Amino acid sequence: MKEGLSTRLTLFFVPIIISTAVVMALFFWLSEGMFLIIGALLLGYFISPFGREVLIPLAIIAVIDLKGLISVPDLILIAITVVFVDVMCSLFIIWNLELLNKLPRIGNLIRKFAKAGRSRLEKSRRSKIATLSLTLYVALPFQGSGGVASSIFGMMGGMRKRNVLAAVVAGSAIGSFTIAVAGWYVAEALVDIFGSAVYLIFGLLVLIAVIAFLVFRFFKNKQEIANSQ
Repeated sequence: MKEGLSTRLTLFFVPIIISTAVVMALFFWLSEGMFLIIGALLLGYFISPFGREVLIPLAIIAVIDLKGLISVPDLILIAITVVFVDVMCSLFIIWNLELLNKLPRIGNLIRKFAKAGRSRLEKSRRSKIATLSLTLYVALPFQGSGGVASSIFGMMGGMRKRNVLAAVVAGSAIGSFTIAVAGWYVAEALVDIFGSAVYLIFGLLVLIAVIAFLVFRFFKNKQEIANSQ
């Protein structure tokens, strides 16, 4: 059934309105220091190339630095923040993929982006385990395993909208809480050992990982170009 303009506008703006309302609620609910940390986590996870495996431990370290320790509610809040971003991004993609796909540059980018995971998902669909496969993909700390990419993979692979959303919710929750628990122990150990220098140590580790990834991508692209000639 063809959607009307009002429905289109609703589906477009609802995730944005919900996200804005949640940020406002956090602003009034949290202390200034905690809001800055959670706000940076929200924004960083949404726009930066770093995934939850980097940003969750960094947020935990920031909370420990702020409070001297981190409580279970703080840990839950950090994990839920990442899950919330994945869910809102997934809803936006699920509800608006058809519209985004019609935009010249964005549509081409979406089709190119989805090509990487489509064959894998179509294989899973034939064995009727597409939802489980997408859940595991979201849960594992792969590049592009967030709500946006995973929802594109699922939709372009022919999955139902509710199954895509369920996979993103479950996978993001599993991955985020697992990393949060592991990051709790690692972050406390790093703070105990390095003290205030932990940000520098963690930053260097992230920088090394980024450089290694860029070098890997450079040689992989170079090899693909050579093979296509």
